[in-house]
Amino acid sequence: IIDKYPFSQRTNDVLQREYIVAQKLLDYKMNFAGIDFTAENVAIEIFRKIISNAPYGKYAAASQYKIGLTLKQKGYFTEATDEFQKVLDSYPESEWAEPARFQIALCADKSSLDPSYDQTLTQEAKDKFDDFLRSHPEAELSKEAEERLDSLKEKEAQSNYEIGYFYERERSYDSARIYYNFVIRNYPKSSWAEKSSDRLKVLEGK
Repeated sequence: IIDKYPFSQRTNDVLQREYIVAQKLLDYKMNFAGIDFTAENVAIEIFRKIISNAPYGKYAAASQYKIGLTLKQKGYFTEATDEFQKVLDSYPESEWAEPARFQIALCADKSSLDPSYDQTLTQEAKDKFDDFLRSHPEAELSKEAEERLDSLKEKEAQSNYEIGYFYERERSYDSARIYYNFVIRNYPKSSWAEKSSDRLKVLEGK
């Protein structure tokens, strides 16, 4: 209908029905031979078509957000971040901008590594949650953002504690003290601050 009759008065009705179909596809699951199948890829194609047909229409921002959300649920955090960023770039005044910014921070959180690895991604996630909290201090999602931020700080504290403990085992006591003190100074509310303090007491005799 949209391709053949681009000036039809039914265009908005068509876009609405497309959006409903795409959402139904996301909800649809089929089990075959013990394997779950969903129609997520088809839903994404429909959402993209809605945006293409009416890039600033009623369902464009919601469709863009749903693309990012679907990719995030599939575990494609980098790709999802790109899609959520399109919501902020193209529809900054829409109701979907605030949750999109929060989802970007969540994607960074999901991408952050185990505490025993480099914490660059964890720092990036912290920065994004900080950005969200500064931009939306009164938002309903702010409480969850603060909880996520505390969790990331705990992960960073653990990483620095484990580095300190590594140096302690290697008998590099001065280096160990540096990391333990760093944890105490920068993450005083974390569970690792007390552990660092305990290790410093042990190091007093070494």
